[in-house]
Amino acid sequence: THGASHCGDVQSPNQYMFNLFKVVITTELMGQVAQTFGYSLQKKLNN
Repeated sequence: THGASHCGDVQSPNQYMFNLFKVVITTELMGQVAQTFGYSLQKKLNN
């Protein structure tokens, strides 16, 4: 059981970093989409 828990401890930071990376990428994509959507909406309103 000690070996298994040690293995989990080794995996944990990688999993954490992966989740953090995923969140950052998702946030970036959402920001890009919101920016593009807002820009096209602004152009429509101006026209």
